[in-house]
Amino acid sequence: MGADQNPAPQAVDRPIAFWSAEDGDREIYIMRPDGTDVRQLTVNDENDWDPAWFPDGTRIVFHFDRDGDGTEIYRIRDGRWS
Repeated sequence: MGADQNPAPQAVDRPIAFWSAEDGDREIYIMRPDGTDVRQLTVNDENDWDPAWFPDGTRIVFHFDRDGDGTEIYRIRDGRWS
């Protein structure tokens, strides 16, 4: 994923959150610390970027611009593996 940027800091056992523009716009993904089991968390036509973990590890916040008039911050569940 050549366009991957800015992985979010995480605990050793927590999935790594990052963004990639592989599909043409920036989307939020997570993967295991060893690089396996990549999961896409956002799917839309706008850009999502700069994911960061909540301290408790249950959610990820990220920037996005859905309406073209400025950056907003959203949160999502982490898609944790069971």
